[in-house]
Amino acid sequence: DVMIPLENQLPAQQKIATIIGMHLARIQALNRGASPNEIISVSAFLVGATGSGKSYIIKSLADVCGLHFRQIDCASITQAGVRGKNIAHFLDEILREDKTFFEDGGILNLDEMDKVLYKQDPHHDAYSPQQDFLKLMEGGDYTFSVDNRTQTINLDRTLILLSGACAN
Repeated sequence: DVMIPLENQLPAQQKIATIIGMHLARIQALNRGASPNEIISVSAFLVGATGSGKSYIIKSLADVCGLHFRQIDCASITQAGVRGKNIAHFLDEILREDKTFFEDGGILNLDEMDKVLYKQDPHHDAYSPQQDFLKLMEGGDYTFSVDNRTQTINLDRTLILLSGACAN
């Protein structure tokens, strides 16, 4: 799979490539022994119409750069014990499938972020995961529990991207 630069996507591809390039520079600095607090942390909120290619561009550039890529559908995140999964369940799933995702330098795309923030949706439950997302974006150690198992991951080598259509 090779990303074909579509003319209308080229500016987005260039901006996302710049963000990923900054992330790669951060990983290199960390590998050289720099403290995470001394290096700029990168994150972004990508906005575009549904089907515009946001996720495709991110995944394609991650593949080109040799970075792990995972996407979480934020519209399906709910409070623990309610339908769906909470953020801890998604992180646990990532670790079960790829134990080195957070250590090696991955890209975690929190897709459909706008659906989480749009509270007028009659299907939106009372759970508001914004605090969980803010903790993820802060980097450093993130501790979570699933099925009475507590795990800690380090997010210093993980690029957190938020994306959504923001139609409302």
